Parts: sequence; structure tokens; C-alpha cells
Amino acid sequence: MLSCLNVFLRRLGRPAYPINWVCYRRCFIVQSSVVNPMRSYPAVFLLATVFAAALRPFAACHAQVDGRLDDAPATARSAGTWEDWRLAAQEKLLEIEYHVTCGRATQADLLQSYHAPNRAQNFRTCFTADGIRVFPRTQRKNMVPAWEWGLQASSWGRAGEMHPVAPAVITTNGNRVEYARGEIVEWYVNDPRGLEQGFSIDVPPRRSSEREATFFNCSDAPLDSGIPTLCLDFSVTGDVAPTMNDDRQSVDFITPRGKRVIHFGELHAVDAAGTPLPAWFEIEGNCLALLIGDAGAIYPITIDPLATSPAWTAESDQENARFGSCVSAAGDVNGDGFGDVIVAAPYFDNAQGDGRVFVYHGSVAGLSAAPNWTAASNLLHVGWGLSVSTAGDVNGDGYSDVIVGAPDYGNTEISEGRASVYHGSASGLSATPDWTAYGNQMSAQFGYSVATAGDVNGDGYSDVIVGAPYFNNGQTGEGKIFVYYGSAAGLPAAPDWTTESDQTIAQIGRSVATAGDVNGDGYSDVIVGSPFFDNGQTDEGRAFVYHGSASGLSAGPAWTAESDQTNAWFGYSVSTAGDVNGDGYSDVIVGAYLYDHGHVNEGRAFIFHGSTAGLSATSHWVADINQANAHLGFSVASAGDVNGDGYGDVIVGARDYNNGQTDEGRALVYYGSVAGTSAVPNWDAEADQAFANFGNSVATAGDVNNDGYDDVIVGSLNYDNGHTDEGRAFVYHLMMDSCSSPGDMNCDCALNFEDVAVFVEALLDPVAYTIGYPACNIHLGDMQPDGKIDGADVQEFADLLVP
Repeated sequence: MLSCLNVFLRRLGRPAYPINWVCYRRCFIVQSSVVNPMRSYPAVFLLATVFAAALRPFAACHAQVDGRLDDAPATARSAGTWEDWRLAAQEKLLEIEYHVTCGRATQADLLQSYHAPNRAQNFRTCFTADGIRVFPRTQRKNMVPAWEWGLQASSWGRAGEMHPVAPAVITTNGNRVEYARGEIVEWYVNDPRGLEQGFSIDVPPRRSSEREATFFNCSDAPLDSGIPTLCLDFSVTGDVAPTMNDDRQSVDFITPRGKRVIHFGELHAVDAAGTPLPAWFEIEGNCLALLIGDAGAIYPITIDPLATSPAWTAESDQENARFGSCVSAAGDVNGDGFGDVIVAAPYFDNAQGDGRVFVYHGSVAGLSAAPNWTAASNLLHVGWGLSVSTAGDVNGDGYSDVIVGAPDYGNTEISEGRASVYHGSASGLSATPDWTAYGNQMSAQFGYSVATAGDVNGDGYSDVIVGAPYFNNGQTGEGKIFVYYGSAAGLPAAPDWTTESDQTIAQIGRSVATAGDVNGDGYSDVIVGSPFFDNGQTDEGRAFVYHGSASGLSAGPAWTAESDQTNAWFGYSVSTAGDVNGDGYSDVIVGAYLYDHGHVNEGRAFIFHGSTAGLSATSHWVADINQANAHLGFSVASAGDVNGDGYGDVIVGARDYNNGQTDEGRALVYYGSVAGTSAVPNWDAEADQAFANFGNSVATAGDVNNDGYDDVIVGSLNYDNGHTDEGRAFVYHLMMDSCSSPGDMNCDCALNFEDVAVFVEALLDPVAYTIGYPACNIHLGDMQPDGKIDGADVQEFADLLVP
């Protein structure tokens, strides 16, 4: 392999494009030290980064990559354990996937350009001399894209005194692109959050009068008056149309068919002293203006919006409906092979009552724009839909069913609560419930939480679990859990299993879920939360797991865990985590959204691994958010397997997170791996709207477009878009079908020298490559092909990229 790499380097060493000798010498030093990658970790990354740097001069765009050797993470410069090396390798591979490269693009009119794929947002950005062009990430070469969004800076200044922006001098470094335009530097950063755009403006625009701005250059739309206003004008290109959101802090870009494909928000502006400046958008036709109130600002100033792309959104279009209060996968309710989702709006006004739940069917194009099924309570103030979930297949007919909770429903007792199950069929869900159950105790709030229990007795039918956290039976507010076993006839009228907390105001049943099979015995287990349980600390909270068996669930808990911190509310949210480390045992995730760890009420999520003996006594993984009152862990769930690597992933909500907007909320996805769950989020998203509480509810959506990758759904119950607190649900496809071909080692649908760098890393450590690029196949590097991946394939790379 070493000789082949040397041959490749020599092959590229043309007089017109000399390779820097220092880098070349370092390559030789690195090569001579690569004996055992586990013991020579620094060498591996020197080789990967230097190899890429040595090849870079041959790219037609001449991207600047100065300093890349010095940018290696600190862990890459010191010897460490194999685990340190592996984690650093994974981090490095994930990082370079978002780098800007120069090569053949997927668009016919962009044969050679800077471009950057964004797997998390599923788009690709091409950086041209005029501006940016954004397409679906997996668009095949020379094919017309499903949509295109372009943005070109045209002018800047103040009303009546706008100046054309200067031609750009483009430079790149890693995942950053800069357009130097004289006094303005326009820049972009591509990472899993989205495409971040920013401007650094050195001096105020030239002006000859002090008239306040009253219009912007490409329209006559009125602006806020009374403050000096800086204006940046853009032309929107492509086939999407801009639509302003009510707060003027974000803009959505909509396709001709009405699909939102880009959300442009998270708008921030500050001056040189760090003082926030008012900033907002205006639109007129296909013109977009970014306006900044710069009265008293100390220059230079910085403006910084972010572009993201959910795959699907839906709203209630009704004030105070709180659509998205609870979201869940519905399973496949109509048997078409696509996952469906269920979303609740518990305060929806139906004229005859409150609350409505909505089911949207999946398809090859994703979720339907309009609901395929709805159900309402037709009663006032019953909390219809405060909890919703798939029920699994309770009657074994091959169609998924759903369960809906209404904790304030009164049948014979006030607020006793109710749970209802609707069966699936080839035509979808039934119009009326096929099963109902009640709490049969005043204020028990039966149905406060509902979920599938999996198949706890192994009879082939799904079972359901229902919580009644205010149930009394010897202790006030101790709570009670009810499980009903499925059968060919559906669910029984009476519960097959119950349990209580036996502690006053412990409120067991605030959260319930399947735990998967945590001990590998072939039976599903369940997990329940009791967030106000006391055991040494007041309201520390406790989670309980009960094992399944041929006779059903165990009488007592097989496992419990607590937070050991006063008022942490551990167990407020619980869920299976799937199998995050691929050992064949299901794991669980628990949220404690008032947990303190350096910040008051920042919240924490905990993962406990399964084994043949059941769950571990201590957590294997925790996540914090490092912001007071962010409330991480308000919601937790399995994300399914969003990147197709065979490991379970998790999603966590922080409904009151602030990042430019107060209590906008945030959702974070963490990938699983052979070593367990990643220490840092692999994907996250925010509402970009104050008090939207994005992440109030999170869940896997299943695979709504049947592309082989699970999707996620996030609820934002107080989102406004024409109606106050109407709520919104968002679905994200974190992975899409690969359009990669031989040599496309990073699966970004383009062949360039970045693939060579990734190929070298794959040769040196196939495990790290698999972790870093789970959707790719190392055999994409079999360039000869001869069924083997080795240094000889480098020759074919040379023939392909340097003809």
C-alpha cells in the first residue's frame, strides 16, 4: 500500500502543479510510522490531512486550505487509548463530510464548482461567483432537481442610496466559504445545523443625507421608521418563492406545489461591542431584504442567519390549538409499506368540543400535506390527544393501530380519563374507536400517558400501556399503570396487569413506554416514570422497568433508577432507546428535565444499556445542554436508526432552549455506535421563534418515505404562523438514498479529491470509516475492481481524477 501511495503522489507531481516538499516529506514520515494504527494515531490523521492538502492544488477552483495541519484536534497530537483514537477518528470523519470541495457537481451547468453536501439537512450547496445555489442533496448528476433555491447579494446601503455589492473574491477553508466584497465579507458555514450565512461589515454605508430608510431597493415595501436602517438586498433565484413568517425573523421558501423546503431564520446581528441590534427581513416578489437597525452601533457589525430544511411540516391553522403537543409514529396504519405519523392538537376547537388528533400517511414522496384521518372528542375540556402513540398491531391483522389518551374525560367520574384505540386497515384507521377504557376514579387522569407495550407475553399480538398518575389506592396521588394484552379480538375490557408506586404524590404513570427487550429473552419489557418519587431526595424521581414473560409482566420491578438529586424529576419522560451499541439488547433513555449540572434546571438525559441480566445499575451515557432552564429531557425517544448503520439512535427535546429567541426550544439527535451513543449531538434543530417550545414532544416517525432510513418528528406546540399558539409539527429525513458511485467515498454524489482523503482513512482504519460514513460502503473504493480494497485502487483514483 505504501508504495502505491508514493506512486500516486509522484504521478501527481507535475511541474505545473508542484507539491509542497514539506508536506511531501511529512507523508513519507507518516507512512514509515504506520505500523499499528492503534498505536500511531497522530500519524493517521497527518496522512489524511496532508494527503488532501498535497492533492488540493490540482483542483480547478484552487481552494485555500492553509493551516489544515494545525487545525487537527488536540487529541490527534497525543497518544491515547484505542477508544480515544476511535472517537477522534469518528469526529474527524463526520467533520470533513461537511467540508467545501471543488469538483464535478451534480448540475449540468455547474460542471466544476465549489460545493458542500449537508446530510443532516438533505441539501447540497454550490457556491458560484454570483452567490449560492441549493438543491436536494441526492439529486443525480445532470438531472433536473426537485427544487432549487438561490440567493445572490445585489446591493447594500440605505434607502435611496443603495450601492451594488462589489464582485466577490471567493476563498474556502474546511466547511467555510468567504465572499470578500470590499467593506463586506459574506460567509457561509456548512454543518449539521444547516447552512449558516453571515456578514461582517467593516464600516457604515456611504450616504449623503440623514433621511431614514422607508423602502428597500428591490421593492417599495414599507419598513420600520425612526431608526437608521442598514439594508442588504438579495435576489432569490430558482423555483421556490419566499414567504414571510409573522415575526419577520424568518422566511420560508416554498415550492410551486406548496412544500416548504428551506427555512431561513435564526437571525442575529451584533456590533463590535457585542450589543445586539434589531434585525428583520422584508420580501417583495423574489426580492429579499435583510434590515438592521444600526443606530449607535459600533462597527464592524456581524449579521448571521441560518438556512435549514425540514422534510415536512403541518399546522393546525387555529389559534391556541397547540398542534404538536404530542407527536408519535403511528406505524403503518394502511399497510402500504410506508410509516405514518400521528399528531395531537388537544385544544383544537371543533365547535362541539375540544381536541383533535391527526394522522398523515407516508408515501414515496414523504408525508401527505393534508391529514388522511382525524378524530375529535366532541366534548369540552377533556384533554383529547394530550397523549398519542402507535398501539402496535393489537389484533394481529397486519395493520398498525393507534391509541389516544384523554386524561380529563368524564364517563361516570369527573376527570377519570379515557384511552381509545383505533384499528388500522387497508383504507386506514377506523372512524370510531374499536376499544375504550376508563380510569373509574375521580381525577385519576387515566390516559395521561399512553403507548404500545410491545408484545410482553410473546403471543404475537401487541399490547398497550396506559398511565393514570393521580390514581389513589392507599396513597394520594401515587399513580397507577394499566397494561392490556392484545389478541385476535383486540384488547380486553379489563386490564391484564397493573402496578402502583405505593408512595404519596409519586405520580407513577406520568410517562409510560415500551422498553424493548432489555434482557434478550424474546419478550418485550416496559418502562414507566414516577418523577416525584422520593428516596433520600424530595422529588428526585424514579424509573421502573418490568420484564415480560410467557405469563406477562413481572409483579415487581426488575430494575429501578433514580437521579439522587432533589427536584430533578427523573422519569418525567421515558422511552426505549433501541439498541444503541448493537449488542443485541435493547437500551432505555430517561429524562430529568429539572436536573442541575452547572446550570439550574438545564436538564439531563440518561441511557442505560441492556444485557442478559437486564439494565445496568448506572447510566452508560448522559447528555447535558449547559444552559439554565433549557429543560433538556422534557421529552426523550428512540429516533429509530436514522443513518442506517444498524445502531439505535435517540432524540431528546429541550423545549425552553434559548438561542436568539427566548424559549424557542431545540431537538437533538445522538447516533449510536459499537461504543454506544455519541457524546455530542449529530444533528439538532430549533424553532427560530420565541416561545415556540420546539421539542416539547419528540419521536421517531418511522420510515415515512420507505428509503430504508428512519425519520424523526418534533412538536412545537406554541408555534405561530398566522395564528397565535396554533402549533406546528416538523419531520426531518436525516438520511436519504445514496446517489454515490464507485470512488464516491463520502457519498456526497460528487467525485473529487476529498474522496481520496477519505479513501486513505478508510484503508488505514475501516472501522472508523464505517462509523464516520455509516450510509456509505467501503467497497465504493474498489476502483479496479477486484473485490479487494487496497492501495492498488489508488492508481484508478489517479486515472479518474487526473486524466
